[in-house]
Amino acid sequence: MAAVAKYTVKKKLLSFKIPFPFHIRQLPNIPFTFFAKAYGDLGYAYSEREFESRLNNRLLYTGGFGIDILTVYGININLEYSFNQLGENGLFLHGKGGF
Repeated sequence: MAAVAKYTVKKKLLSFKIPFPFHIRQLPNIPFTFFAKAYGDLGYAYSEREFESRLNNRLLYTGGFGIDILTVYGININLEYSFNQLGENGLFLHGKGGF
């Protein structure tokens, strides 16, 4: 038995375009859009067998906030600060392509 819940709230902060330095008709400008976000995840997995782990049969959660940058062709760059119930935290940088 397992359950997972995820929730994210985003708000558009800023949007602008920068002229492309080379003359390309299909891409005259490079668009940038910035979003602020806050998120939280919650999960639980039940196992009858006891393993040697402090995460078994416990409610696990994480939360954080960050900035998402969306640019040309769906390229997405995420800068996030996350924390969890174990007291672990950190700053993370993620990148995704749109193809």
